[in-house]
Amino acid sequence: LIRSFPTIINAFKDSFKDLKENRGEDKIEKDRTEKDIPLVYVLIGSVALVILMVAIPSIPTNLLSSIMIVIFGFFFVTVSSRIVGLIGSSSNPISGMTIATLMATALIFVAVGWTGEFYQPIVLVVGSIVCIASANAGATSQDLKTGYIVGATPIKQQLGLIIGVAAS
Repeated sequence: LIRSFPTIINAFKDSFKDLKENRGEDKIEKDRTEKDIPLVYVLIGSVALVILMVAIPSIPTNLLSSIMIVIFGFFFVTVSSRIVGLIGSSSNPISGMTIATLMATALIFVAVGWTGEFYQPIVLVVGSIVCIASANAGATSQDLKTGYIVGATPIKQQLGLIIGVAAS
């Protein structure tokens, strides 16, 4: 995770640079193979996920755990994507990231005084959702890498991946 901070920071810089350029008057037309889903949609989607996780009664989460899912998910998805992109999907450290998520979530819950049996399933839900997000990140990274090699349009791939995740 620490080694991934430069990648995370550069991704943020590029995303906010793109966000700033898209708001400007002089929009530069990007090549088809350089078009991604805009950062605004990603941020709106993250907020919508937090709201959905809190609102759906069959998912045992609360506001804090939903926010933790987005934060842990963001960092571990970045690590997963980077490792899969550099080494390959067989080296995706999903189990380690899931254990780290479970430990950090349990530690935060103990720190705020949530120690009863009621909170155990919430810790497991946080870990399992971050685990699934990390696994999907590795697969997405491979898909986008393959798409780049064959000249695909990233935004179309990303939309297809979103449809697949939503359907499943």
